[in-house]
Amino acid sequence: MDVTKRNLEEAFRLLQHLVETADFIAFDCEFTGLAQRESLLNAFDTPEERYVKVKQSSLDFLLIQVGICTFKKTGKNKYEIAPFSFTVFPSREKFFTCQSTSLYFLANQGFDFNKLLLEGIPYVTPADRDKVPIPPDEPYDPNMKAALVELKKKLDGFATSEDGSANDADEESPGSRNSMEIECQSPHLRRHLYHYVETRYPSVLSLENDAKKKRMVAKRIEQQDECIRRLNKEGFSYIMRMLSDSGRVLIGHNCFLDICHLLNEYLAPLPETYGEFKQQVTALMPRFIDTKVMASTAPLKDLVPNSALGELHQKISQKPFSSPTIEFHVAFKPYDRELAHDAGYDAYMTGCCFAALTEQLSKIRSSADETTFDSELVKPFLQKVFFLKQFDIPYLNLGGSDLAPTRDHVFFVTVPDEKWRTNDVKQVFNPFGDSFVGWIDHLSAFVALRDRSKAAKAYETLKLHADCRVMLYNDYRPEMKRPAPADPDPLAEARGKRQRPSAEEPAETAASNGKAKPQECNGVCQPLKTFDQLLQWQPINPLRAQLSFINRKRQGGPQLLLCHDYKGGYLADRFNNGTEDEDYRFFFSGRTNSTISTGHSSMRATRSFSTTRGRRRTCSGQRRWRRAESGRCLSVWMSSVEDVSVAEAFTVIRRWMSSQSTA
Repeated sequence: MDVTKRNLEEAFRLLQHLVETADFIAFDCEFTGLAQRESLLNAFDTPEERYVKVKQSSLDFLLIQVGICTFKKTGKNKYEIAPFSFTVFPSREKFFTCQSTSLYFLANQGFDFNKLLLEGIPYVTPADRDKVPIPPDEPYDPNMKAALVELKKKLDGFATSEDGSANDADEESPGSRNSMEIECQSPHLRRHLYHYVETRYPSVLSLENDAKKKRMVAKRIEQQDECIRRLNKEGFSYIMRMLSDSGRVLIGHNCFLDICHLLNEYLAPLPETYGEFKQQVTALMPRFIDTKVMASTAPLKDLVPNSALGELHQKISQKPFSSPTIEFHVAFKPYDRELAHDAGYDAYMTGCCFAALTEQLSKIRSSADETTFDSELVKPFLQKVFFLKQFDIPYLNLGGSDLAPTRDHVFFVTVPDEKWRTNDVKQVFNPFGDSFVGWIDHLSAFVALRDRSKAAKAYETLKLHADCRVMLYNDYRPEMKRPAPADPDPLAEARGKRQRPSAEEPAETAASNGKAKPQECNGVCQPLKTFDQLLQWQPINPLRAQLSFINRKRQGGPQLLLCHDYKGGYLADRFNNGTEDEDYRFFFSGRTNSTISTGHSSMRATRSFSTTRGRRRTCSGQRRWRRAESGRCLSVWMSSVEDVSVAEAFTVIRRWMSSQSTA
């Protein structure tokens, strides 16, 4: 059933009844786009990083159609279904992003964009719903103030009267027992009356404006129409809240993005952190299952070569699966053709796949009991959503602890220029077997060896590579060293894998029989945002840090400042790619935005960064400033270390920083 604002009330009354009797409810969504190009998904994203990427890049697109299909079990593998396609469009002004390929794809599938714009169901966002109504300004005219007081008294009498009439109501007019006409020609007074009824009698009265006759009509809201009143006020948001409160199991397919949009648009704004998001999902969607997780998990994984929705729906009609017998509700016409990427049809396919997968699991487990959707058979899949394009975390556990795989066979690799491709990186790691490359940006990537046993040898060999900068993943992301979650993985057995044991505790921790000691600082860079932080900074030992370079051509973004001490002469890291021969090394110095170099030999320091073309000019004394292709460079050098104090050196730096708008 296609649902627009024209037939919303009829469809809602039908859906309300079907939800109460349904065993489970399948859903699907269609959008104007999926992901911003600037926020590419990485195969080694942590759950926290993936959530932030989706929140920052994907929610700018608009959700334009929601499919809901109720499934009621009527017999052994038999279901009565009712599919709805709700076309939704915001009633208030909203800026959103469109992806040309997505719009072209939807148009090819027969999506009606005219119906979207002209007949789309409006909705109230959580932010608008939670706003406290702001009263209009008080009338300044004494006569208008007196008129407002009289009109409010009339509304009070009509709202509190037992027979639904007021003293001033026209008793001869039809329906006057449940309605009352109010003469009100002033727009300012009408705004006051709307606010008065909305705040004082939200479930008792409703106001309608008759602009032609310059009057308002107050109507008594009957108790049985309270749901319709809220539906007219909140639009599709009220339908989603009804599904959230129904307690039914919700079924989606690869539905992480769907859940994020449904929550953010209709139920509650998405929080900033992934941990808060998991709590929000538990509160608002406490029972959902992702059929892509089911189809991608053993033993079903061995029977499903392709877990995409269309291919999975075709597969369940073949042996060894038992496709469910489907009967459409009397108010619905059976599908006479495939309507791929119509949200209602996709929800129908999702529910059929869930029924067939559950039936097949029952056969494999040799369960003699009648399959229910609260049984132990499906509980391991609750609150788990497929982790798209991920290397070693198959799903996100929104109802508990996420998997924390060890990545001691993964490396962070920086390549010298943008001409490098995946095959070039693979060629570097070829001596150690097959590898997987997941690009972060044009100059860096994660590389995972298929053979974990060769990881140590690969690092010892490649850390001195002439072209690439190679470091261990755990040095790049030390937080991934954390032990595996304490609670058992309910799908470990289903995946056919032994759950990874927790990382061994250090000997001193075990001996103390207490909490682990805090890890030493491993050189992860943090920004210094004030000059006081710069003065209070203390060096770490060893002084080692890894930076992710940002395109320095980007305007208005963060800048990278390098402070360099020449210690009386050239160091071997004067080369662009650095060296492994010194205790202190800096790689790819040409990518810094600003450089402050301090030396003890004027003649030697003037030759710094001589490989970059630029223009130099001499300032007062022995200070020289140069603007080159590599950024801004300030060189301060003196005859000996004793000639200048730390405070004096910082004074020079502060003056220079204040003179540079991008510092």
